[in-house]
Amino acid sequence: MLALPLWSERIWPALGPENLVSNWGALVKTSLSLGLLLPPAFLMGMTLPVIVSAVCLTNEGLSSQAIRLYAVNTLGRVLGVALVTGVAIQKLGVLGSMALVIAARGRALLPPVFAG
Repeated sequence: MLALPLWSERIWPALGPENLVSNWGALVKTSLSLGLLLPPAFLMGMTLPVIVSAVCLTNEGLSSQAIRLYAVNTLGRVLGVALVTGVAIQKLGVLGSMALVIAARGRALLPPVFAG
């Protein structure tokens, strides 16, 4: 996503200004947006159901454990959005905030990888 301006600078002039506002331009922009956003959104959206199914292996206590996981996940997402929009963008700018979030998400993935 950080490289988006690099390759979009070639696409928009190739379409031309008249095509950017036409149906063809809308189709190209929509297709590019869907192609870039759907795969990571789908994969990020599937993490919680996978975690719930892994943690709640038995039917005993399934609902209370699942509710706790969903509650903690929702709270974490709300706090993350509040921190990024309320603090990080103002202090670091948009690109700095994106880099911070990418680094934080990458760091969150390291312990399970190195745990064995």
